[in-house]
This record gives sequence, C-alpha cells and structure tokens, in this order.
Amino acid sequence: MAPVIRGNSLYTIVNGPSWTQAEANSVALGGHLVSIGDQAENQFLVANFAKAVTWNGRKGDTSGDARYTPRA
Repeated sequence: MAPVIRGNSLYTIVNGPSWTQAEANSVALGGHLVSIGDQAENQFLVANFAKAVTWNGRKGDTSGDARYTPRA
C-alpha cells in the first residue's frame, strides 16, 4: 500500500512482530507509530487503511462483523 499524506504527516503501514519492533521500524523511517488525536484523524485512518490491516487474524473492513470492522 502506498503512503498517504494528511497535513504535514505521512501515513504508511509499518511491519513488526511486536509494538516495540514496529516502533523501531517507524523510527528508522524517521517517524513514530500513529497516535490518533481526534475523530477526524480516526475517520481518515479507517477510510485509507481499513482494508490493509489485520485485526484478530482477519483482514480489512469487509465482513461487516462489528468485532473486526474498524469503527469511526
């Protein structure tokens, strides 16, 4: 998935088997893992990345199952 720009921030998927490793990989790219600051940012993330992430072993916002569907 290609990175997405919002304001002065660049959002991309960063892999890591743990939060610590994912943060280290983010720092190596010059950033940090996302910290969602408000509802608008959360909606932006869901709109742009829901289909690219895995939650409890299921990918994306495709099932309609509220346990796995990212919520805005």
